[in-house]
Amino acid sequence: MANIREVAQRANVSVATVSRVINQNGKVKENTRNRVLTVLEEMGYVRDKKQEVTDNKKLKRILVLIPDIANPFYSIIAQGICEAARKKDYLLMLCTTERNYNIENHYIDMLRTGMADGAIIVAPVMSGDELEKLDAEKNIVQCCEYEEKINTVSHISIDNYMAGVDAVQHLINIGHEKIAMISCDNGFLSTTERENAYRDTLEKNGIAFKTQYLAKMESDYGYRTGIRSMNYLLNLKEPPTAVFAISDIVAIGAMQAIQKAGLMVPDDIAVVGFDDLDVASLYNPPLTTIYQPKEDIGRLAMELLDKKINGINSGYESVFLEHELRIRKSTVK
Repeated sequence: MANIREVAQRANVSVATVSRVINQNGKVKENTRNRVLTVLEEMGYVRDKKQEVTDNKKLKRILVLIPDIANPFYSIIAQGICEAARKKDYLLMLCTTERNYNIENHYIDMLRTGMADGAIIVAPVMSGDELEKLDAEKNIVQCCEYEEKINTVSHISIDNYMAGVDAVQHLINIGHEKIAMISCDNGFLSTTERENAYRDTLEKNGIAFKTQYLAKMESDYGYRTGIRSMNYLLNLKEPPTAVFAISDIVAIGAMQAIQKAGLMVPDDIAVVGFDDLDVASLYNPPLTTIYQPKEDIGRLAMELLDKKINGINSGYESVFLEHELRIRKSTVK
């Protein structure tokens, strides 16, 4: 009795092509399909009963695109997605895009060609128009950072503007007026919203916004971004007494630079981060930061995608989860 590999060799096609023909899924050219069916008949191929049981379960494949698995923020979101996917018997294909358009588009082709039943896209690089077109054709959910405000693609996030307001208002409440922000030039709408919150909160409290206090020297949320931007702020004629950093990793880099300069946190400069990664509470001093429910973001993104795939909810749904200011010793003793 022939097996699938022998059929593939006889038909001069890949094992994957034979599998698609047998399972009637995925795109196969008509002449190739006919050739494979002829060889199957000639060789008397009989499907493995175990394979039939597996096929009957109709295992669905989910594509998950994240910028960087090494970034703990994204890896925790991915963990939440994986947890929800396992409970619903989905097979996950986790891919990193490095925020590169060509890499992202290459993986999205897997969705377009039917190799995946749906996709969760974290921090996409593609334009809003491209996302909307893809959403009209396929099952997708977008979460966390994104570059454009889109009102047709389902999305999971927090209210980044209000979270930024809470962070800056805390610094003002404890007596600071010379407040800087370390941001980055990545084009995310979430970044823009946090920057707007920084400016607006200063102005609402009668504190003039100073361009030199908004440090945007790098394009990522990295540790070195914090070091370099903080060094720039320390070298100003009038350095800030408090800093709002766009992420915890950036904040820790900033604290490293402050301490290396012989200054104390929070005595000389107070620091607030964003995300509440595990390292935030373990650092010395522990970091005041904005908590995001990272696992819940991933879990709910998967649940929302599952509804779309099963036709329970095919429309647009935008979900904003709670955030929380967690005050630690980087701002108050």
